[in-house]
Amino acid sequence: MRLRLTICRVISGSNELLTAPKYGCQELDTSVSERRGTT
Repeated sequence: MRLRLTICRVISGSNELLTAPKYGCQELDTSVSERRGTT
């Protein structure tokens, strides 16, 4: 699961909306989006 999160995170930086759902990282996408909005 750690690798998946890392990969999803890296992909999120480029296409979180296009790759996030493709890799099944929908939950991660929300976390990343929230984090970006706060930072």
